[in-house]
Amino acid sequence: MKLINAPLPVALLMVFLFLSCLKNDSTNPITAVDNAKLDEAFSQAKQITSLKSLVVSYNGKIIKEAFYNDGSAVAANDVMSVTKSVVGLLIGIATDKGSIKSIDQPIGDYISSLVENLSTEKTNIKIRHLLTMSSGFEWEELVYVSGFNNWITSANQVQYLTDKPLTSQAGEVFTYNSAALHLLSVIISRASGMKTLDFAKLYLFDSLGISNSN
Repeated sequence: MKLINAPLPVALLMVFLFLSCLKNDSTNPITAVDNAKLDEAFSQAKQITSLKSLVVSYNGKIIKEAFYNDGSAVAANDVMSVTKSVVGLLIGIATDKGSIKSIDQPIGDYISSLVENLSTEKTNIKIRHLLTMSSGFEWEELVYVSGFNNWITSANQVQYLTDKPLTSQAGEVFTYNSAALHLLSVIISRASGMKTLDFAKLYLFDSLGISNSN
């Protein structure tokens, strides 16, 4: 099942609705679905005002798709944190191409010259820790949106993050942190000598036929 442009609570609801539609036949994508329940799931999806589209696939086959609230198969939409997954893919590509030696490289290799007063402990945070959202920086954006807003509007977003104290050892505690993930984009740019978007277009988007991205 693929869910497009759905916030997490909506996505979880859609997963539940779809799973309730499955029968025991896992070999045939058509007979494996209870169409009446599937229609009911799409009917409920239509009532969600923030949902743009719903595509259900099974064993590589599209079972049903629908678009809502001005959504369409060709419409570009802000997909927010999907960008984090894309940046993670780009880190993998940069590593595969040798631009980044390893995800166990310390972030100080790339950002030490960009910020002031970077402690040894912060310098040694690894790229791996950014990918797993376990950098250890003090951060809260899931409950208090002001944390994200203060960072995004700051004059120097990298410095804003690195000025935050560490509340745990890197690799120990998961903390949802958009600012820390942003450092991955900085690292891609520094490692490749290209803007992250240009790197993405050259090595990922173009090959996937994605032409509308920013």
